[in-house]
Amino acid sequence: MKEGITHKEKIKLEQEWFRKTNNKCCNKCQRTEDLTIDHIVPEYLLEQFGIDVKRNYDPDNLQVLCRRCGSFHSKGNRLDFTNPKTKPLLLKYLSLI
Repeated sequence: MKEGITHKEKIKLEQEWFRKTNNKCCNKCQRTEDLTIDHIVPEYLLEQFGIDVKRNYDPDNLQVLCRRCGSFHSKGNRLDFTNPKTKPLLLKYLSLI
């Protein structure tokens, strides 16, 4: 986790991660269009843990989803335990508090 960066730097790092990722389809439905960056453990929850999400970059917490799968109705600010990375990431963040 890279800490102490500006919010603008964090956004740039996430966009760079997105460009470099080999995953060119949604992690859930395999769509190849309208892709976005999604946080596996939602930033809303990380804020509740006291983690400054605007100044912390963790590429392990990123995944590619289409807008439909990442929308509020599908995932939103909820944890998705069908993703095998969710539990280890959640434990990692809990150990920081």
